Amino acid sequence: MFSNTFAVDKMQKAPCTCTVCARVVRTVIFELYSIFHLCLYFFVYIYIHGNRDMPTPETIFHKIREVCVTKMDLCAYDENIYEGQEGEDQLSSKCQRCLTITQSMQDVLLRKKGREAYRSRKHVWGVLDDLCSDLPMRFPIRAAQRLVSYCEDLVADYEEEIADAFMNSESPIKEICFDECTRKNKRAPSSWEGWKSPWAAVPREHVHFDL
Repeated sequence: MFSNTFAVDKMQKAPCTCTVCARVVRTVIFELYSIFHLCLYFFVYIYIHGNRDMPTPETIFHKIREVCVTKMDLCAYDENIYEGQEGEDQLSSKCQRCLTITQSMQDVLLRKKGREAYRSRKHVWGVLDDLCSDLPMRFPIRAAQRLVSYCEDLVADYEEEIADAFMNSESPIKEICFDECTRKNKRAPSSWEGWKSPWAAVPREHVHFDL
């Protein structure tokens, strides 16, 4: 087996982004018992210790934070923003929750931008099917609980409309959340961008590459 020092050195030299790191950690956790994936993702695997039970979304969030924030310093995670009052304010209204959920879906879809499958029916429905259940992997537990509850209602009521917007609209977030965001205020929000997951951020000094 390689030493921890060797793996850390290799990881530090790799042009790795926060988003890629988060995706690798998630994949490693789900494929923990696969020899192929243990070899392919060894440089991340050595950081993942402890409970070998079936991982929960919350477990995956904390493991991504442990590896990509604490150990590798690839993600900019501010506790005051994501776990403090600022985070509470970000989700204080149904409009903001709608924007955040649809922003999260858009960020996941964007991973395949430039590929033939991008925004195809199969691509969009594949992401939509897991949208609500995957939110606890992308946001801390208190925020995720509020988002999941709203997300389940949103998808139950507007599943077809959400899919159609992401397949065909140039502004899917605005199209999906317009009624929710203007129903009470009678005025559109200043921005149609939702609160991003910390794992969707582009880090300061690294260049993106696909795994």
